[in-house]
This record gives sequence, C-alpha cells and structure tokens, in this order.
Amino acid sequence: MLHEGSDRFRMLGGTLCLDFVNTVGGREETKGGYAVARERLEEPGHLREWASAAGLKTKDAPDLRRAIRFREALYRIFRAAIDGRRPDAEDLAALNRELAAERLAYKSGRFTLGLDDDSLLAAVAADAVKLLTSDQLARVRQCGGESCGWLFLDTSRNRSRQWCDMRDCGNLAKVRRFRERQKM
Repeated sequence: MLHEGSDRFRMLGGTLCLDFVNTVGGREETKGGYAVARERLEEPGHLREWASAAGLKTKDAPDLRRAIRFREALYRIFRAAIDGRRPDAEDLAALNRELAAERLAYKSGRFTLGLDDDSLLAAVAADAVKLLTSDQLARVRQCGGESCGWLFLDTSRNRSRQWCDMRDCGNLAKVRRFRERQKM
C-alpha cells in the first residue's frame, strides 16, 4: 500500500487544501469513483497532528467526522475540476459551510480572521477557494500511482508531473515497468 511511511502526514500537494485532501493512505478506484484505501485521520489527535505538520495553529480540532466529510467533499470537487465536469451541489455547500465558519475579530488594535474553533477547516476552505478560483486550478493533477489517488499542484515547467512523489509512486511505477520488461 502506498504512503505507509513513518511520517503520518506528508505535505506533497503543493497547497494546504490538497495536503488536507491527501490525509489518506491512498485511494482505490471503485465503480462509483474512489474509496479511501487507508484512513490517516483515525482519531481527533491525528487532526491536530496534521494541523501542526501543516504549520497551522489551532486550539481545538473540529469534529473528526465533520473534517473527514469535508475532506471527501473537497476531493470530489477537485476531481470534478480535473475531469472538467460540474461538482456536486452538496459538495459545494459543504465548502461554503466551512467558509462561513471563518470569523473576523478585533484584538489588540488589529483585525484578524479565523479565530474560532473551526479555524482549521476554515483555513483549508479558504485555501481551496483560492485555488479553485485561480489559474493554478488547471495544474491540479491526480497521482498516476497505482492505488494512490493523491492530488497535487503540478508546478513543473512543462506540466508533465505524473506522481505525487517520485520517491514513492514514481519509483514503484519504474520498478513495475522494469519487472514487466524482464518477464518478456
């Protein structure tokens, strides 16, 4: 299985929202789309651990089930964008709900944004909206690795990146091709 290394959360997506979507140990293709191969957000502490790895400061992590539902909605929205189709209205509503959690506050003579309990998901939602409404959306790709399914921002010059990480999925693909050639 992919992404089974000692680091629970690896930041390979190129942007906060894609790193959040990638809090799975891969995705497997099913008749209806994709299913999570291995859940990495198994308990509330894992969400706080991800936030720390992502450089986010949070007092309390949001409800784990809510965070996972939001992550899956984001995944489906980005998949729809990759596939050039309209995202599901319920998924967009989930994104808009998390955006609404962001709050403007005034402390110590300054305005700040996103200070409530839900600032973690609100930060991810804001980052997703920023990416979805930018020219960079055309550079969002899904890893070609078998059973991976991670999303990433292709920042290569010729837009030809195929894997989330060459050390993982890229090397596995190379080894498979080599072994297939050896069988011939």
